[in-house]
Parts: sequence; C-alpha cells; structure tokens
Amino acid sequence: MWISHICPEHQYTSDQDSRITRAKDRLLFPEELTHFGVIMSSNPLDAYREFDPKLIEHYEKLQSLSYSEGALSAKFKLLIALAIDVEHGAVQGANAIGRRALKMGATKEEIIETLRIAYQIGGNRALFTSAQVLQTLFK
Repeated sequence: MWISHICPEHQYTSDQDSRITRAKDRLLFPEELTHFGVIMSSNPLDAYREFDPKLIEHYEKLQSLSYSEGALSAKFKLLIALAIDVEHGAVQGANAIGRRALKMGATKEEIIETLRIAYQIGGNRALFTSAQVLQTLFK
C-alpha cells in the first residue's frame, strides 16, 4: 500500500492546481527505505518501469486522477491517504504523504487531527505509526 504514495517518478499535475508538480523532490523519496525490514535504495517501482511499463502507465493515470482537484481538494485527499497509511502501519508512505500534504498547505493542526482519526480507527498500531510521523514531520 505505501509504495503507491511515494514514487517520485510520477507526474502529479492538474489543470486546476498547478501546485502539484513532478515529484522529484528527495523529501518525497528518501535515499533508503525499509519495508518489512528490507532496505531499498531505489524506487520500488523501478522494476515495473523496466519489465512492465504498461502497468506503470496505468498506475500513473490512476495517481493523477486520484490526487487531482475535484469535489475534494488535493490537500484533503492527501490527508485521507495519510490516515489510511497510518492505520495500515506504513510509516514511510505516511511520512511521504505527510510531506506532500504540508507542501499542499496542510497545517500542523490538520495533520494532528488526521492522525487522531487514524488512531481512533486503527488502535495502538496507528498510534505508534502516527507518533513516528509526527516526529519526522515536526522535529
């Protein structure tokens, strides 16, 4: 789940919101990621780019559709995605989404309230994940 939110090669553009730009920013994709204790030093979707570019093409279209402005703002959609990743215990994805949400104008208070919802739904796992996200985003 977390992989879908941190891939820096995707173009997040919208005619309605030019604030979403090509996500090459290293803040969105740290040098080393861990997932289930495995260290990944490159984009986890690079293998698909090489072996199944058609899948990546569809993935990018879905990303663009999912995070474009609509009835819900892109910022609000990112806050929803943040709560979901936190509830799933996906620390790296939640950190990346939190950074994107801040870049889209989310306030510290909005992030905190989002994390409260994740905790209410997900229990202690989400509480510990959200604590790590808070430390990453605001320390």
